Amino acid sequence: MSVKPDLQAFTRFELDFKELFGYDEKSSDRLYEIYWQKALAADDSSFCYESRHGEFARFNFSIQERESDYGHERVFFLEYMGVEV
Repeated sequence: MSVKPDLQAFTRFELDFKELFGYDEKSSDRLYEIYWQKALAADDSSFCYESRHGEFARFNFSIQERESDYGHERVFFLEYMGVEV
């Protein structure tokens, strides 16, 4: 199964991450790399992160099937489902 990152969902993930941990904790490029790795792993799971200051959060993801913007094929996207602190 080929899973693609959802850019709008990534934006929500990035905003939540930076609101919790600050803008200096991880770069946007590194956060996108983490998000892309979740898509390649294609698992309905979560990403746990502990900051330098011992703060901890679990970011939840799932795979969603949608119709592609190009034609009528079905495509799987990595969706960000929210954060638990």
